[in-house]
Amino acid sequence: MSKKKQSPTSEFLSESSESSTVTTSESESELSVSEENSNPSTPVDTSESEGLETSFRTLTLDPPILNSTILREKGVTQLYHFTDKSNLDSIKQNGLFSWDHIDQNGIQSVMGSNEDSRRLDKRKGLEDYVRLSFVQNHPMMHAAYKRDSIKQPIILVIDIMVVDLLDVKFSDVNATSNNVIIQNDTNHIQFSIFKKDYFKLSTNEKQYFQAEVLIRNNVPASYIKRSITPNMGRKST
Repeated sequence: MSKKKQSPTSEFLSESSESSTVTTSESESELSVSEENSNPSTPVDTSESEGLETSFRTLTLDPPILNSTILREKGVTQLYHFTDKSNLDSIKQNGLFSWDHIDQNGIQSVMGSNEDSRRLDKRKGLEDYVRLSFVQNHPMMHAAYKRDSIKQPIILVIDIMVVDLLDVKFSDVNATSNNVIIQNDTNHIQFSIFKKDYFKLSTNEKQYFQAEVLIRNNVPASYIKRSITPNMGRKST
């Protein structure tokens, strides 16, 4: 499902920022004339309506608040996705695809997820979603590196406006967790956790550090701002 590259300031943003104005007449029924009085030869008594002032009510609908606006208000200005460096050329051309799309279309790719993770995705109906994180140094990146799922980790920095695409979900913990809450809004996300040192968090807090943004099928390449090569240190054996 390759998409033509588009700027993050795409058409759907400009459309959603416009307000709709609806004008209604409150006096239409009072100004109607019955059929029996509509005969040109019959005088019509208009004394009751002569002094009637027609009033109008204008209803202005506020545009919906964009997900990107909400995240910025919470201090989130960009998102992240880790992958293997060998995937970079393909990502630059086609963007990020869900692992199910990659699998169904026979695309050559080094995946950071393992079989257990993909099995849980299918159980929850999340196999066609691209995973993005709120934090740059994600613990799952280190886990994937340690088990050799990825050899050369890189971190992709994603434009925050990607959350304004259609079919976006938010999970309060890792989306494969048993106790995960997945919603279309961000009311359940514990944003304060992302600013803390992961290694100083309690066991309970650490799960919320792994909250995710789920983007259906594809993140277009135009939303990928740059890549970062993390310092992984020496791999323990």
